[in-house]
Amino acid sequence: KNSGKPVLRSINSYARSMSFTRSSLCSPMWGGEDPLGRLDGQNDSQRAPSGGISSQGDAPGLESIPSASRISFTANPLTADHRESDFSEQASRGTAGMSVKPF
Repeated sequence: KNSGKPVLRSINSYARSMSFTRSSLCSPMWGGEDPLGRLDGQNDSQRAPSGGISSQGDAPGLESIPSASRISFTANPLTADHRESDFSEQASRGTAGMSVKPF
């Protein structure tokens, strides 16, 4: 009769370990600018209106990001031209403030 409870407990611990693994593994991918682990989409109002990634570092969906790309954020897209060498190219493609660099 009590065979269902250990299974449920193991599923809960597995889900806890998976959520910890997801937050700890995905944080370095966002340039290390996600110290609070806000990859669960809590700040939907601060997201970029085009569905892209805002400068706060929120992830609209990890599936839409190429797996072999390192994404580094700049704090302010309007003042990013003195830090990003390819800022004009990004601005022409509409991805200013976000640079995708292959490994």
